[in-house]
Parts: sequence; structure tokens; C-alpha cells
Amino acid sequence: MNPMLNIAIQAARKAGDFIFKNQNFSIMKEEKILIFNKAQELITRFIHKFYPKHLIITENMLNLLSEKNDIRWIINPIDGVTNFLHNFPHFAVTVAIQIKEKTEFSVIYNPILNELFIAIRGYGVRLNNYRLRIKKNNLLQSIMIAVNFPNNKGKNFQKFHKIIKKLNKKYFNFRYTGSFALDFVYIASGRIDALCFINLNLSNFITGLLFIRESGGIITDLIGGENYIKSRNIIAGHPSIIRKILLEIKNIC
Repeated sequence: MNPMLNIAIQAARKAGDFIFKNQNFSIMKEEKILIFNKAQELITRFIHKFYPKHLIITENMLNLLSEKNDIRWIINPIDGVTNFLHNFPHFAVTVAIQIKEKTEFSVIYNPILNELFIAIRGYGVRLNNYRLRIKKNNLLQSIMIAVNFPNNKGKNFQKFHKIIKKLNKKYFNFRYTGSFALDFVYIASGRIDALCFINLNLSNFITGLLFIRESGGIITDLIGGENYIKSRNIIAGHPSIIRKILLEIKNIC
């Protein structure tokens, strides 16, 4: 196993186990924020113990992604923090490693279910050491799509509302889970068939995209192009499903 990947896995597990042990339905929101901060510090200290010169980027440091660095780690101690703050047990620890601006390793750990998802560029996706491949669902009526509903009420939001309304006519099932990282890996594991997001945070792209590619899925923007990073609008899933979705919404986008 690559040494950096091994450190990423250990860091994610340590933070996840810390969060799991310290979560308590009776504690206040302020205390949960402290847990978030301590988990972030735990990951950072553990990585820097082995790689003191590597750049570590947290969610409030995303501006650093525009800078050129040979190696950088993008971390999120709790993806799905709103779920965590509301005692909804669906969140994950994420650690991605970029080398020369390409994501080579991505680790997503769900401490509630003790599920460790790993994506390695060129070597596929694994869940607790079991190889994953994206699954094809031929029944359009039973397709499950993960979506988000950002607060922005502008042009994109209105377009997104029309997309959901159009797809709903085909009896698609929609889920807003509150953890984008888990949505990505759930596509790779066949639990969700596709995702459709707008105005997505860049850090969620970095962690999740490798899981789609390495499990055999495709990623596009809302018109089937490759401008999803810049637009922050994304559709992803099994190629046959994505083609069907794009056909359904082509007159909207």
C-alpha cells in the first residue's frame, strides 16, 4: 500500500473513531462544533507527523487550491456536519491526496457504519477491501437520484427546480441525504443510481469524483459537457443512466 494512502486511512479512522466515541445526543451544538474542530486538528497533526512539509487544506482554506503545490491533502472531518449537529447519523470523514493537482487517492470513512471507502487513480474503488463497480439499473422508474437544494434562489436554482420537476414525471426517486461525500461513494457501491447537484462546494468534487471514475461511472455538467468544475453543477452515475437523464432535461438546460 502506498505510504501516503496508509496515513490517509489511519487519519480518517482516528478522526472517525474520535467523533463516534464523543457523539452524544444530549450535548449542545457548541460542544459538537468543538468535536468538529478537534477532529480536524487530529487529522492535521497526524498527517504532519509523517509529512510535515505537505500542504493541508480544510474547507475554510479552499482559496489555496488555486496555488500550485506538488502534494496537498484536502480534508473534511465531518462531511454532513448539519446532520451531525442535529443528531442525524449520516456523515463521513474525508481525506483526498492530490499530487501535481491530480487526485491520486481519496478516502471516505463512515464511522457510524464502520465503512471505509478507498479510491485509487488507476486501481479502482474498494469498500472495506471489497472491490466495487458501478451498477446498471435498467428500470427507469426505480432509479434513485441523490440531489441537493442549495439556499441560492437565483437562475441555477430555478433551472434545477425545473429539472427535478421534469424527472419526477418519470417516477424517479430522489434523496437529499445531507452528505455529498457519501452520495458519491453510494453511487460506486450501487446504493444510489445517479446524482444531480448544483452549486456544489469544490472540496466535495475533489473527494468524490475519483470514486465515480474509478468505479466505471461518468461525470458531466447539466448539458452533458465537461464544465462541471467551473460551473459547480454536476450529474454523475452509470453511463446509460446519465444518458437517459440528459435526454430528459435537454430542453431545460
